[in-house]
Amino acid sequence: MRDSGAASRVKRYDEEIRTNDARRKRQRCGRSSSFSAEVGEQIEAVFDEDEFTTFKQAADALDMPVSTLHNYATEELGYRCLAEKVRPKASEKNLEDRVKMAQDISNQSDGDDCVPFTDEFHQDEKWFYVHSRRRKRKVKRGDVPRETAVTNEASRTHGTKVMFSGCTGVGPTGEPMHIDFQWISEEKTAKRKSKNHAKGDVYRVPATMNAAYFERVMRDCGRAIRARYAELGFPNRRVKLQIDSAGGHGMARGVKVFTALKEMMDRDYNVELVQQPGNSPMTNILDLTIWQAVQLEVDNMRKETRHQVDALVETCDKAWDKMPTVKVLRAFEMRRDVAAEMLRNNGACPTEGKGGGGAHRVHVHPSYAALRARLGILTDAW
Repeated sequence: MRDSGAASRVKRYDEEIRTNDARRKRQRCGRSSSFSAEVGEQIEAVFDEDEFTTFKQAADALDMPVSTLHNYATEELGYRCLAEKVRPKASEKNLEDRVKMAQDISNQSDGDDCVPFTDEFHQDEKWFYVHSRRRKRKVKRGDVPRETAVTNEASRTHGTKVMFSGCTGVGPTGEPMHIDFQWISEEKTAKRKSKNHAKGDVYRVPATMNAAYFERVMRDCGRAIRARYAELGFPNRRVKLQIDSAGGHGMARGVKVFTALKEMMDRDYNVELVQQPGNSPMTNILDLTIWQAVQLEVDNMRKETRHQVDALVETCDKAWDKMPTVKVLRAFEMRRDVAAEMLRNNGACPTEGKGGGGAHRVHVHPSYAALRARLGILTDAW
């Protein structure tokens, strides 16, 4: 690190990029810092001396706020923290897999013989977080500020979170279906009396999504799909179920694990299990639009109960149940845009389909128009 004299030689950031005008100060809030070449060289020198220097250590040496230094180093110099998680660059094999999937999607959704997607379901997992923990409620101007009691059931540092597994897709004639939505949890028996449970009470707590639990989820999805198809009069129709390729959530989805799951789903439920290309969440309809709709309900929870696990689980369940099924069709439409983008860019998908507006419309082909009319979905883009 630089000696203490180095700090005195660096011109203070507020003397260089700001003026004494309060109005100019407010206008600069949130904007990228701009330094002279001399100061930029001093910043680079601090990091060049030790590649493991933290932003806090460098800010202390430069006598500069950490946030200002972080913004300049990341935006202007392209620095990244060693612990910062960024999406890895797609490999050649990954790009080839994306192009192959994009071509399959394009073949089905383009041309004069275009028909709605059918017999395809997607499964994914998601953590739902609650970050905010305020003690004061916002009130209208003129009202007397009042305190709001906050329960002490959650840590202020570690926010409440729960993991859910969801499965949704389109049925034999293109109609959207919500198949399965479950909290990843396990039963626990209270060994002694506590604040929330009596001795012997059986309650549920968050669990880890490991290989055994994931197999249970796959079987639940298979049974639900077969039950719905039997009700519709298609008991023997073969369907496709797509899962992601992530190894997170404690689930090591290697070749052996996936092969065993694929054989089990084919043998017991007549379901073709498909694994999407790695590092390609834009090909899963839940990642495209469905999860955001549930998270929006979580963000709007009441402040008094949002840190209670049971209340968070109940909110997620209600959000899933009341979600309009047209969102499923829009998600498939957005995936069409994703496929077209990947074909144009040889597998790359920088905008992840958001440029085509697929999330705000349903396919305009006459076959989709007939589907919308049969399902009673408005023809308006929204």
